[in-house]
Amino acid sequence: MYSWLKKRLEISHSENAALLSMEGLRGVAVFLVFCVHYSTLVKPWLSGHAVELSNVVHGFGHLGVDLFFVLSGYLIYGSIIEKPTFDLIKYAGRRAQRIYPTFLVVFGVYIVLSFIFPSESKLPEGSLEKIIYIAKPPFTSGYF
Repeated sequence: MYSWLKKRLEISHSENAALLSMEGLRGVAVFLVFCVHYSTLVKPWLSGHAVELSNVVHGFGHLGVDLFFVLSGYLIYGSIIEKPTFDLIKYAGRRAQRIYPTFLVVFGVYIVLSFIFPSESKLPEGSLEKIIYIAKPPFTSGYF
């Protein structure tokens, strides 16, 4: 059972050996980022000392973003420096292969939910405006 789960859930590092301590620390960083988002979502329903606790969790959770970027930079630099040559196209392809399937699924779910629950959507009102907004090139629409 362990090997089956490991094969399906562990991230492939291609020919690079995973630094388990760094992977664990990256997991802590992800958890801290989750805490920021969670505390933001539950804040309207909190009162009293729970609001103060939520503010502390929110403030502390921002360290997760910094930690995640520092660790990612360290790990990426470490994987590049050890190789005699670095193929940027191959690297970018592997990154896209790991990141974009999940992004596209979540983005698709968000688009569908935006049409189902328009009052909760961050997209412009009106179907045509939404379609134009979504069809804009990346980095011009604000959804990246």
